[in-house]
Amino acid sequence: IQLRKGFKKGSFLLYDREEVLAHEALHALRLTFEEPRFEEILAYSHAKRAWRRLLGPLFRTPGQALVFISLILLSLGLQSLSLFYYAAPYLKWAPLLPLSDLLFRFTVLLRDRRILRKTLGTLKNLFPKWKDPFAIAIRLKDKEIQHFSHASLEEILLYIKGESETSIRWQQILAQFS
Repeated sequence: IQLRKGFKKGSFLLYDREEVLAHEALHALRLTFEEPRFEEILAYSHAKRAWRRLLGPLFRTPGQALVFISLILLSLGLQSLSLFYYAAPYLKWAPLLPLSDLLFRFTVLLRDRRILRKTLGTLKNLFPKWKDPFAIAIRLKDKEIQHFSHASLEEILLYIKGESETSIRWQQILAQFS
């Protein structure tokens, strides 16, 4: 991981070196999954500042950030047009475009946080030796996190048993955490 020279002092802008390294290390651990749904939530979960843990995973892919920026620019453009075309009163609602995108992303983020929290509780019951099931959760695919949030323990145990017969990843998880 390459860091800016400003991190030699320990922090750069509003970020601490250790926090950035932990964040990027989690991305490196989940690199083979290529599943962004829960990755940013997991990566920001150990941020020191509460607002960063809350808002950090709002944009999970660069494309989502580009859509938001595009909506801001479109909103500004439409508002500029309203200066010249008084006959278009619907243009006054243009600022709601980026705000509606933010509201949608925040709603999705809250839903996914709830799913992850339920999965962490399930993992705590499945692997009682481990106080913090976070280490297990980072080894799960997005569809497994989703499934574990609402499935019964019996269904999950059947799934794990079936997967462990063919999946080296599940064999490793069971060997390490059981």
